[in-house]
Amino acid sequence: MLNCEKYSEELINSIFNNRFCEGFVIPYVLKPAGKHCRGTMCDLCSAMVKDFLKLEYKEESVDWSKVVVDTPILVRHSELNDWIPRYFAKYENGVVYAWDGGTTSLTAENDMVKWQHAKLLKEERNQ
Repeated sequence: MLNCEKYSEELINSIFNNRFCEGFVIPYVLKPAGKHCRGTMCDLCSAMVKDFLKLEYKEESVDWSKVVVDTPILVRHSELNDWIPRYFAKYENGVVYAWDGGTTSLTAENDMVKWQHAKLLKEERNQ
């Protein structure tokens, strides 16, 4: 999947809301590249956006050893399953564990489930 496919909704929304630079270019292209809008000329920025949209989408890698207990995450047992929301419990021997049934460390009784696939649950990207 290309970035243009992955981010199509964000791209379209930013254009329709007349917030292309603030709603798409800055958070998805410039910020990850360590660039700022004021320090980047528009023609260079345009080329960066074009290149970004043609790239293969890469899932952000997470250093699970640094994730805080009870952080909201999404988990699933296989790629055929839908993602379900859970709260991070621990990371051990290369495996992500989440509290069972949507509980947290405050309500769980040490009931953890290990998951094959996990990713951080991200809210709207801040600008």
